[in-house]
Parts: sequence; C-alpha cells; structure tokens
Amino acid sequence: MSGLHLLPDAPEVVLAGPRASLLVSECHRVYHKGVWVESEDLSGGAVSAPSTKMVNQLATCRRALKCQICGEVRTSSMMDPEMAAILVRQAPDGLLVVDEDGTVQWFNPRAKEMFGYRHVDLLGLSVEQLLPETMRSAHIRHRLRFQKRPAARPMGSGLPLLGLRKDGTKFPVEISLSFFDQEETRLVVAAVRDETQRLLIEQQLAGERQHKAALLESLGEGFMEVDTNGLVVNTNTRFCQMVDLSPEAILGAEPPYRWWPPDAADQLVKQWNRLLDKGGGAYEGVNQRSDGTQIFVEGSLTPVVGGDNGPGTLLNVVRDVTGRVETESALREAEQAIAVANDRERIARNLHDNVIQQIFAVGLGLQAAAGQVDGLAAERLEDSVVQLDATIAEIRHTILGLHGGQQQTGVRHEFLRVVEDERHALGFDPSLAFEGSIDQIPSSTVTEITAVLREALSNTVRHANASEVHINARLSDGHFTLTVDDNGGGLDPTAKGGSGLENMARRAAELNGDFEAAVLPTGGTRIRWRVPTTG
Repeated sequence: MSGLHLLPDAPEVVLAGPRASLLVSECHRVYHKGVWVESEDLSGGAVSAPSTKMVNQLATCRRALKCQICGEVRTSSMMDPEMAAILVRQAPDGLLVVDEDGTVQWFNPRAKEMFGYRHVDLLGLSVEQLLPETMRSAHIRHRLRFQKRPAARPMGSGLPLLGLRKDGTKFPVEISLSFFDQEETRLVVAAVRDETQRLLIEQQLAGERQHKAALLESLGEGFMEVDTNGLVVNTNTRFCQMVDLSPEAILGAEPPYRWWPPDAADQLVKQWNRLLDKGGGAYEGVNQRSDGTQIFVEGSLTPVVGGDNGPGTLLNVVRDVTGRVETESALREAEQAIAVANDRERIARNLHDNVIQQIFAVGLGLQAAAGQVDGLAAERLEDSVVQLDATIAEIRHTILGLHGGQQQTGVRHEFLRVVEDERHALGFDPSLAFEGSIDQIPSSTVTEITAVLREALSNTVRHANASEVHINARLSDGHFTLTVDDNGGGLDPTAKGGSGLENMARRAAELNGDFEAAVLPTGGTRIRWRVPTTG
C-alpha cells in the first residue's frame, strides 16, 4: 500500500510503509493513491475524491504536528511514536486542536465520544458548535482575546461551563487551554473534561452532609466534633443552647473551654486529655453557662470514621443531666428525712408507750402514798405528783414536735396555724391552696410571709364583713406570691386609722417585692403580695 495515512486519533501522520500496514485499522479515512478512502472500505475498493477543504485540513494538521512527507515520522527521541499515539488515544480527557478561525483540526477518541460526533462530522467543525447557543457569542470574543494574549490556563475559571453534544444535550465541562505556533499559524489546544460524574458525586455527598447535619440537629443532646487536639470543628444548636453561647464562640475553641467553670478547668483539662489520648470514652462533668449558672453533664467521645473534617476527629455527645442530678439529690434528702422521721416516730412512740406510762404509774403510786401520811410528807408527795404531771405534759409536747419534724417552720405549717387562729374571728373556714415547693422558702422570708397573711386576715375581720376568703400561696420562677381574696365590701378610700396595708407594702419593699390592694370587679378586695425568694 502506498500513499499518506492520517491518524486523527493520534498526534502524528503515518506514511506509507510497513508501519502503515500495522496502523491502518486505527484510521478513519486514508488518503490513498490520490483519493480519500474510508479505512473499513479499503478491501472493497470504495473511494471518494477528497475535497479542497479536506486537503487543506490535512496540510494544516501535518504542519502543526511537524510531520514530513519523505517517509519518516518525527517524534521526541525519548518516546516511540506508536507509544505517543497510544497515550493520546487513551487520554481520559478530550483533546481538541483548533485553528485561528475556530475550526477543529484534530481531536482524540475521547473528544469524539464526549460530544457524540462521527469523525467526518467533527473534523472541520466550528468549535462554537460544541457550546450551547447562548454561550457562543461570548466564546467568540474570548477566543479572539486568547489568540492575542495566549497563555496556558483554565478556561472560565470559577464559572459553570457547558458542552453541547450532537444530539442537543448539555453537560458540564472543565476546559484547560494551551497553544503553540506552527509556521504562521497559531493553534489552540483544549483539554475538555466531562464533569457530569464528579458533580453528581458532589451532589450526593452534599445531600449526605445535609442529611447528617439534619440528624445531628434533631438530636436531643448537644454535640461537638473535635480534632485530636480538642479543637472544635463542628457543633449543633442544642449544644449552643445548653451552654448559652453562639456557634461562633464555640467553633475553633480549644481546651480549656470557656464553658468550663474556672475553678474546675484544670481538673477538666486533665480528664479531657486522658480521653483524647485513649481515643474516646465516657465522662461526667460540669459546664457553665454565659450567665454563670452551672449545669451537670454526661458525655462520650467517639472516633468519627470518614468524617467531613478529615481523619482523627471525635464526636463529643453531651447530655444535660442537671434535672436528674437534682432529682437524685432530692431523693437522697427525702430518704434522709424519712429516716429521721422514722427515728422521731420511734422515739415518740417509746416516750408515749413506755416513759409516760411509767411516770404516770409512779404518780399514781405517790398519790396513793400521800393519802396514807399526814403533814409535811403528804405535801411533798403531792408536789412530786404535780411535777410528774408537768413532766408528762412536756413529754407530750416533745412528742408532738417529733411527729411534726422539720415542717414546723415551713410556710405550709405556719399558714395552717394562722388560718386556725383566725378562723374563730372570721366565723368561717377560709379556703387555702398551695402551688409549688413552698416549703423550700428560706425561714427568714417565711416569717415575713406569715406576718403578711395574718395582717391580711385581720383586715378582713375588721373591715370587710366577708363571708368567704380564698388564700393562694404560690412559688414559681423564684418568686413567692400571696393572694388573699374576700367577698366583703371592698376597700374604703375614706377610711382612716390602721396601718395594715402600709405594713404589708413596707414588708414587700424591704424584700425587693411589690404589693397591691384592689377592689375586685365582683366586689370584695384582693390583696396581692409578691417577693423574690432567691438572689
């Protein structure tokens, strides 16, 4: 076989000779004996005359690729021409060579597959035909500008680029440009990479990250992701709420963290470092909110496999257990109180069943003996019996105290005592309601509260002429509120004398509270007295 063989899928032109016979199957069209022939039709002899355009394209490509017509191939001395052809054919990116007019002069198999063209359709095609129509005008301007100031660089850096296949479908691409001059012709080399698969994977990863973030946000616990030095690289809303800090104040923080109490920071740093050295584990500790209040927490450090922040990160799940700790403490106190109450009950029962009975028996014996003697001896025996009766009374009072326990000084007990004292003066039983853990109020405040209730009921007795009184004692949000409503005649602004309302107002002011006395819409009077119980 003689003539010139064009290998459009390789960066070279192979001439007639033994090597041509080995590579002719790689050619799409062969310039054979003065005519163009489809390579698969060589055996059948089908031929077609080359057009002037084809001949010009062949000449341009031949010059660009520095080939000779004298029967040899020019390549780098370091690489065999066949190897160079294989490398280009197997390149994962599409390669296009475009002349100054924007005409495709050469391409590799990947470019042909990428854009969906046959060889005869892609060769000689305007490069703008490989772009969506909306991008063509701008591309012509960019191409002309590149011809004037050529440089190896990415095309449209930072901008979404699209390619257009022959069937009209668009696909995302990444394009890198280079150039070389051959004689008086400047040729542009474009490396085109189909980004469809990469963007699809990125979208999938983004979806997985969003799903992971949603799961972490939905957790009832707080979490932080930390690196092996304890640097916080991720967190969720729950943890921010838990320590009352913004994400910006948490991300990038490192031990000792600002949400650790200063007096416990050294101990917590040692505990934290031990966990980091071990690669995780469970722990208990104390965190401090921005307002200084402390919360009890439980946490666990777990290694993150394939985390978004690289290898070596750990997930720190934190749970606020303040409520549980307080409940456990209250239960322990209740158990202790029950134990004390049981002891009191046992002692009271022994006093009543044994001691009193024994003293009473001794008294009976003394009384019997006093009846059998006269004079001074009889008087002394009677005095002893009186003293024994007083002792029994004291013991009975002590027994009552033992039965009452510590509640003797609480708001509930004091209010019940005041109501019992005023019931006879009122002529009826007031209703009494309690809300909250009112027996936790400090004893100093209990004294003031009790005095205010007694004053309010005394005013009702003196001025209201009421038949109903409703008392409500409520402890909520660190404040105690006493409300006393009656159905009497209401406040009389012309009434003179008395200082009950002034005393209640003064007591409230001294405790940084407030006082209000008002006439109810249905008649009667409402006394509202409110003071803080903390701070």
